[in-house]
Amino acid sequence: MATLREYFDTDNPVMREHVEWTLKLPDGDVSVIAKMHYDFTANAKYWSVFVPANADPIGVVTSLIEKPWGEALGSDLQIEVKE
Repeated sequence: MATLREYFDTDNPVMREHVEWTLKLPDGDVSVIAKMHYDFTANAKYWSVFVPANADPIGVVTSLIEKPWGEALGSDLQIEVKE
């Protein structure tokens, strides 16, 4: 059976970008991987984030909520589709 990380790496093979963030927490730094997914058939763009096991899950979620998501990835991406 695959691990959660393996599912994260292989799920939704449609167009996507990723970035690694190091979150500064009181108990130490935590590295997370964030992906922006593009689903053209649904006209949707969404994020997924892999958070490894750590001692402060609430701190990680709080840091992610405060992150400037729009500036992190995809702000200058342009996609053109020809019919």
